[in-house]
Amino acid sequence: MDLEYLQPIDTWLKQSFKIIFDYEEKNNKKMQSKIVGLCRDAKVSSLAFNQCTWTLGSQLAKNYKDLEMVLKDDEHIKKLIDKNLGELNNYQKTLIKLKESLV
Repeated sequence: MDLEYLQPIDTWLKQSFKIIFDYEEKNNKKMQSKIVGLCRDAKVSSLAFNQCTWTLGSQLAKNYKDLEMVLKDDEHIKKLIDKNLGELNNYQKTLIKLKESLV
């Protein structure tokens, strides 16, 4: 199977690639091939890597600086998760108050 074709290159994958490999690749096909090779060597799914990279970037880190910190420091992801959970709790409280005011 040509797993390279299952590696859509978005902004989060480009940014992760730059952080992991310490250089910026302009050629998407080379980037796809390098990612698939890395995942194969690490015995992890390249599809899961792609999905996790997007989720990590777009939903948790939300910017290059935090993405870089997460990829270089395991403790940083825990801080981001706690921060996001706190924000979700605040959203939930707000929604509950709004719902109660409608009654």
